[in-house]
Amino acid sequence: MEVYRPLRAVLFGYDCVRLLLIVGFILPVVPFPGISGGMTFPYLVYAAPNALFPLMSLFVWRRFSTHRSYIMLYTAGKSIVLAAALGWILSSWRELFPMLLVQDSTGLITLIGCGALVLGDAGSVAGGILLKKNPQYPHDDSQHGLREEGGGSSCG
Repeated sequence: MEVYRPLRAVLFGYDCVRLLLIVGFILPVVPFPGISGGMTFPYLVYAAPNALFPLMSLFVWRRFSTHRSYIMLYTAGKSIVLAAALGWILSSWRELFPMLLVQDSTGLITLIGCGALVLGDAGSVAGGILLKKNPQYPHDDSQHGLREEGGGSSCG
């Protein structure tokens, strides 16, 4: 059994749960300003790209040797999510802090949910870095069936 296979399975499981939480729990709770009736479609536009994370982690889990290059994209995407969350927290701290003190269940649920997702994404970044440094598969492409041909161009 491969050493990092369970880690890849955990990343896939987390990404599936994360997507379900974003689409099924956080979106219906958080009202969208300016739209009556509690429509969540505008939030789904922002949540839809998050479906790529479970797909990437599924491919990496099932065939790491073939889809190893996805690790960099996966880690970069999760890092962007963390940077955006940090920017949101820093820019709206004056509005967020009172939610912790007041009995506002919607705001508190939103903060707890976002905090849990940020911690999970930080763990995903750490897992991606660990997988990137995985010595189980060689880094050079010659081991994957790609050969370097001698210099020169095949054009004309």
